[in-house]
Amino acid sequence: MVQWVLGIDVGTYHTGVAIGQSVTGLAKPLQRFNLPLKQVHADTFSALVQQWKVNCIVIGLPSLADGKKHPLSDEIHRLADECIKLYGVPVHFIDETLTSHAAQMRFPKTIDKDSAAAAVIVEDFLSSH
Repeated sequence: MVQWVLGIDVGTYHTGVAIGQSVTGLAKPLQRFNLPLKQVHADTFSALVQQWKVNCIVIGLPSLADGKKHPLSDEIHRLADECIKLYGVPVHFIDETLTSHAAQMRFPKTIDKDSAAAAVIVEDFLSSH
């Protein structure tokens, strides 16, 4: 059975979204939301969750080299909690270190870098599960 995974690459001012599926392990960049992180809520993704019949969500979680909590961590966890409550699907986190760099290598420059990074997040998640 195909599992559809929505990937979210959260940034301070932009949030990229991608969709991937378990059979091929591949993801497709979908779109970028030009909203400050504090204005990104679970319902921002409602149309995509319904359209793709999403089975789970994976969110990139940034880390700092010194091991301390990233400044965006609390807002990202808030978003994850909202998604769990609204959609009733599992939400996973994956280290997003170097996803933007990997996205630049894997996708053409015509693809939005934030949604491309979300696609890398999905593919990394699928390859590890």
